[in-house]
Amino acid sequence: MRIFALIFALVVSAFAHRINLFVTDENSTIYIQSYFTKSAPCMECDIAILDLEGKELFKTKTDEKGKAEIKVSDQKIVVRVDGGMGHQAEQTYELTGEIAQEQEEPLWRTILKFVFSLAMIVLFFGVIWLIKKRSRSE
Repeated sequence: MRIFALIFALVVSAFAHRINLFVTDENSTIYIQSYFTKSAPCMECDIAILDLEGKELFKTKTDEKGKAEIKVSDQKIVVRVDGGMGHQAEQTYELTGEIAQEQEEPLWRTILKFVFSLAMIVLFFGVIWLIKKRSRSE
């Protein structure tokens, strides 16, 4: 049972290190938005723009809203955001010149995530309760 608890803790902590990265472009300018959650932008995070071979083309930081904009000349680039302490996201992006809109997550998916989170909490504490119950009866 300790192994189960350890695996659970590792899986839950993996989501804590996730940075969401959203990249769009218009007229050879890329617009970057990075955030941990909608209410927690990745402020002052390092951004590196790389070519496909991994050569660094440009380096900057996000502002207090987790946003940055950079003029680039290459058509295919790699955008890397480093929030420190293991928080990192990377995306290969091809410039299109079109304006893309961020799609909001559907309500059913948000509800499903909430139900799944509650189920994991109930399962975790249920396992702890069963372990304590067995140790008392022995």
